[in-house]
Amino acid sequence: MQGAQLNAYRFSTESGNQYIFDNVSGMVIPCPDDVYYLITHFNDHEKNDIIGELKTTYNHKDAGGSYGYIETLIRNGFFYKDPSKRTSPVINEHTVLHTPSSALILIATEKCNLRCKYCVYSDSYPLIKSYSNKHMTFDVARKAIDYYMELHKERVKSGFKKAPAIVFYGGEPLMELGLIKQVVDYCRAKDPKTVFYITTNGTLIDDEFIRLAIENSIMVTVSLDGNEYEHDRKRVFKNGKGTFNQIIKNLTDFQTEKQKQGLEQIITFNSCYDSFTDICQVVDFFEEKRDMFSPFSVFLGEINPFYTNYYDDLDDLYSRGLLETDRNSLTNSMSKIRARFLDDIINDKTPSSTMYSIFLGLFFLKNRAKGIQPILNNSCIPTSKLSVDPDGRFYVCERVNQQFSIGDIDRGIDFDKVNRLVNEYVSLLHENCGTCGFSRLCEVCFMHFVRDNELVFNQEFCEKRRTTIPKILEMVYSTLEANPRAFDNLLDYSFHEAYEVLIK
Repeated sequence: MQGAQLNAYRFSTESGNQYIFDNVSGMVIPCPDDVYYLITHFNDHEKNDIIGELKTTYNHKDAGGSYGYIETLIRNGFFYKDPSKRTSPVINEHTVLHTPSSALILIATEKCNLRCKYCVYSDSYPLIKSYSNKHMTFDVARKAIDYYMELHKERVKSGFKKAPAIVFYGGEPLMELGLIKQVVDYCRAKDPKTVFYITTNGTLIDDEFIRLAIENSIMVTVSLDGNEYEHDRKRVFKNGKGTFNQIIKNLTDFQTEKQKQGLEQIITFNSCYDSFTDICQVVDFFEEKRDMFSPFSVFLGEINPFYTNYYDDLDDLYSRGLLETDRNSLTNSMSKIRARFLDDIINDKTPSSTMYSIFLGLFFLKNRAKGIQPILNNSCIPTSKLSVDPDGRFYVCERVNQQFSIGDIDRGIDFDKVNRLVNEYVSLLHENCGTCGFSRLCEVCFMHFVRDNELVFNQEFCEKRRTTIPKILEMVYSTLEANPRAFDNLLDYSFHEAYEVLIK
């Protein structure tokens, strides 16, 4: 154990009970002061000295037994790790065939008919290139599909069970509906089990797309930020006009046709919020629309606050009296919705699926993976999904689709580029996260480090997670003290199915 450092985090619940989160194993155990003393002094004090201190200072009745229990845990790899040890995985064809997911993401176009205020391609994010008129040809799509399908066949031989997955992304992919139809037909001919997903702003959903989506069971995700005011202050046409009414009309047509045909085809919503959002109104909106949207699920996400002037623009609008809410709206409304959510699950009630999304982190923290942590932490392995831009270049995912190309449709995956990217990423994690007591709970991935054509550790993101993760730990275990079964049945089928869509 020489050279090993404590890699754990101690926290308290609302009742004052104390626990320790072991970042090495992922376990949480009760940790009153005497146990914490034992853990933190195990490597730099003699056994007899520790036992003596437990007896005299903490009046411990079974100091020897407690020492033996903690000793067994530490000897089995709990609480301490050697920060000098760092290994990077080698990504090769074998790795590709054993990744836990498989999806091809086609960036059908970089064009968009909207000019959403928080879009990463807008002027609010100066480090990312703006919109373009590029669109994908069927020849590019076909080559990408052929390459992906061959990889998928090999994955299946290695035990992969899921069907091939094709995701249409943009820009606004429905501006290339003709391409989408060609791709669907081509993939159906190659493998009839292929499943399809699309993320759209919803303004271009028409009868032609509705027929295509229904006939091919396309899983549709629509960007809808809640009620009319909340949505239209952020998501607008090029002329500045809000898009809410057009989207609702199109969704009504879509849902009506599905209901006529007796289909239970789920629709999902991406709903983005900022510090001026009243989250209670967003939740209430989706619940009021339940009959129209059902079956549906909502995934709420914070608008990227890093390397942007978006929030400065909001402050300016507020100072000019152009916003109905203020910078405290999110904080105040989140406290209210949190109380509603916790009251429901503590009392074995079923919260709304919209609230599920807000507090999804609670469920997955409680049901976190235990044992050995993947080398990339919670980031997906490059090549587990391939994002293809209109020029035929491969990228790690749709969120990192402008920088760090890892190959192309003509030459395939460039494993040298993949491994350089992985090594650089792992180095950043090692240098900045190696001693963090809860790094395995952090959702950091490649997208958080991308800055101006290089990977740079995102200190702002880190500081934010260092604030929020301890609060989440406290909330989860305070809730479990009140009701040990609180999270057992949190995800209903439709929400779980939609979550699978989101993480493809």
